[in-house]
Amino acid sequence: MYGADIVRRKSRSFRLNRSNLRDIVLLCAVLSSPLFPLTGYELFFSLALLGAGCLLHIVAKGQLIRNVTLCRKGLYGMVRHPYYLANYVIDSAICLLSGNICLVALYPFFFFWAYGPTFEKEEHYLASEHGRLFHEHVNSTPQVFPHSGSVSGGRRFLEGFCRKRVSLKEWARAARFWASALFIMFVHEVREDGLRVFYGTDTDGLVLLSMIAVLSVTSFLLLSKRSGADNSVPE
Repeated sequence: MYGADIVRRKSRSFRLNRSNLRDIVLLCAVLSSPLFPLTGYELFFSLALLGAGCLLHIVAKGQLIRNVTLCRKGLYGMVRHPYYLANYVIDSAICLLSGNICLVALYPFFFFWAYGPTFEKEEHYLASEHGRLFHEHVNSTPQVFPHSGSVSGGRRFLEGFCRKRVSLKEWARAARFWASALFIMFVHEVREDGLRVFYGTDTDGLVLLSMIAVLSVTSFLLLSKRSGADNSVPE
């Protein structure tokens, strides 16, 4: 009975949230890569999405003045949570890069499952801090996904951006996203040409694959250490 209680407690302790959602997405993408082919169009579109998501990450962080004022300029005038929109775009790019369309289709459900409590908690805090101003913001600005009425030109996109607010941690995070994408591309390449590369005479292909693998792992490890030591700008 004691062992069964421990198992039940551990099973209840796991909860999908925004912290572990990306880990699950990356794991599913890596496991899917050997099983699903990746077309050239999917590769191009996924990398374009990844670039757009990283840009949103950086811009949103550079416009955020945390715990000081209610941000309503730039991306925060288009959606209330642009940082989480960036996460959605990046994770969708990783799902598409896996070649597994089912993963792409399921991700929106997991996103709102994981982020729902975060939205509720943060908006409750903002409502208590900013009152009527925040309620006006809610009425005029969509939560995560922009619509035609909330987007008004490219100049507004960068309004209020300050490069000094973007810490090394954010740049390291973007580099890790690209390192993850490179590793998934590496898995696809091994699936398609692995036997020919490793047992044939295509030494150029072997060198390229090795460089991609080393770059992915090294970037992830080194940048993780550097970003962990960067405390100059609070999250």
